[in-house]
Amino acid sequence: MNQKGIESLFANSTRLKVSPRELRTLTQEELATKKSMMGVNLFKRRALGFCGYQTVISQDKFASLLHEIGVVESTDRGKEVIPHFDKLYLYHNAISGLTFREFTNAEGNSAYEITQRPFSYEQ
Repeated sequence: MNQKGIESLFANSTRLKVSPRELRTLTQEELATKKSMMGVNLFKRRALGFCGYQTVISQDKFASLLHEIGVVESTDRGKEVIPHFDKLYLYHNAISGLTFREFTNAEGNSAYEITQRPFSYEQ
């Protein structure tokens, strides 16, 4: 699964509400981008909080967050999708996004560092 595939998962989140005006005025591509950013922003709020900058979470917690916001239909599906997040940059607004980095924690389990970063053309 590539960047577009992950973005489409967030865009199809079952928890997103788009106004009727936006449905009428935005093109399909603009609507998909907006919904993807809304989904990533919802995930950011749950993972990092309102003003959070960085966190480390377990694979189980990551999968349950994806399921909780409606990005995947089950935590098992979330665990299948999570490896595709490694080294990914997803926008949650026009000027910043989230980066994901997989590593192994002290117990030998997979964990993920999620960091909010400003937009950069070098990414």
